[in-house]
Amino acid sequence: MRIWRTQVLADEIKNNLLEDNEWKQYYLASTIYVTIMIYLTALTARTDTKVLLAELIAVIGVIIFGISTTYETNQKGNGNGENYISRMLALSFPLSIKFFTLSLLFGFCIGMLSASQTINNQVEGWLSTVFSVVVYMLFFWRLNIHLNHINSST
Repeated sequence: MRIWRTQVLADEIKNNLLEDNEWKQYYLASTIYVTIMIYLTALTARTDTKVLLAELIAVIGVIIFGISTTYETNQKGNGNGENYISRMLALSFPLSIKFFTLSLLFGFCIGMLSASQTINNQVEGWLSTVFSVVVYMLFFWRLNIHLNHINSST
């Protein structure tokens, strides 16, 4: 099971090297990971509803565009257009680990700025919103790159 090296995982998917049990492991790991993230997110309540609403609308837009784009990528090329959900789930797990690590670094930096009173709460909220939207965009971009690789003939 790959938790960091998504290129190796993409190669394994491309070459049909994953067994059913491995697909199940990715599903299990992803489900546990998402559950943990939901509880961690609940610990940091956001108070500015305008910022939260703007983030929600932007993220939903990115998700719709990202899923549509990755689905189309999975359907074309030399790939067979099969196993979209399995591929997305397996590739999403190590990518989520990477972006969570990036988010920890970002959160640490924002926390330091906030503690030193360099930025106010409103700026902090908007920075977090922009960061969240950019992370979603990067996430789908990387998924699409790996799906393109899986569908390539080399």
